[in-house]
Amino acid sequence: MRRLETGFSVVWLVAAAAASACGGSTTQLKDQNEHAAAGEAGASADPRDMSAGGETAAGAAGDAGASGNGGAAGTPDNACQPRQDLPPGVATALLLQPGSGACAGTTLADAVAQVRALRPDLSDVTELYKSNPAVVGDGSYIYAFAEAGGGFALAFKRGGGDCPAGCTVNDYWYFETDAACQIQAVGETHSEELCTPADQQPRWGVPATIAPRYICGADLSPVQLSGSYDLVTCGTASACSLGGDKVAPPRTLSSMLSLRIQQDPSDLSEGTVTLNGTGEPLLDAQPFPATFDRQSFTVHAEYSNLPAVCPESWQLDFRYDFEGFGARTLTFVQTQTPDCAKAPGANCKGGVSATLGDAHVAHD
Repeated sequence: MRRLETGFSVVWLVAAAAASACGGSTTQLKDQNEHAAAGEAGASADPRDMSAGGETAAGAAGDAGASGNGGAAGTPDNACQPRQDLPPGVATALLLQPGSGACAGTTLADAVAQVRALRPDLSDVTELYKSNPAVVGDGSYIYAFAEAGGGFALAFKRGGGDCPAGCTVNDYWYFETDAACQIQAVGETHSEELCTPADQQPRWGVPATIAPRYICGADLSPVQLSGSYDLVTCGTASACSLGGDKVAPPRTLSSMLSLRIQQDPSDLSEGTVTLNGTGEPLLDAQPFPATFDRQSFTVHAEYSNLPAVCPESWQLDFRYDFEGFGARTLTFVQTQTPDCAKAPGANCKGGVSATLGDAHVAHD
């Protein structure tokens, strides 16, 4: 959908949703950055009924977008965090970590040795992973977990390509101890696939879970999302300010915004989305054209009065994935000339930046 009004210099640009799925793919100890983990793959038959309460779509952002800086009072710290594929136990980097139950008398080092006996081809993966944000680069690692039942779970990652800058080829193999404390292979995933086979999904957040849209054979057809929602929100708004001593601190957005979706009944890939509650007049109660696919929508809209003497412009990027594995971000950037007559060269900037959580169906 494209609307162009040259007389008023308005340009609406609506782009289809896009996301990138990244892989990352060890008994020495190495500090290394952890890749962000995002939720467990899967999709509900009804996108309006995906939460534990049966009223919401779940999850949060995956790929890059606006950063929300805090939520309103009473909003949990993790309300707008990505959905997590929970690890099978407590991460450990201790080779002498003892097991219990059926694994009493077995250590993590013993479990690693079992993997090597089962898969000698993984003997090059030797370094035990330990998260350290101060260390950059990537490589090949063993991600180890001590399970609540006393056993162990291990993810072997082999990284390749330009690993000092971040491995570009990554392969993962997953292992768990069984009821007799014997290591069993439980899956694998590879980053060079054009799509991820349904039976080769990442596990335990190592690496981040693949969005359902990237599973081989995924249906990207838009589904019916029309309706009203209460949207959990974490973010801030900055008033347009000229700077100096008059700069006002950013205000925290309300913990809940209102969202109205209206899709075209004859073409569910097109429609409008309307927000309320940001406190920004250019955003609230404005129906913005959107494109829809699968269970997500994307809005990109911008305005400029250039080449006017006193610049006025804004840009909106708003993306939301009801499945919780793509972007859930809202970014609005505005430039104004507050006093065009007296100070035509004095421009100010302001805007809204937020990450978004669950969308609860609103009950009127």
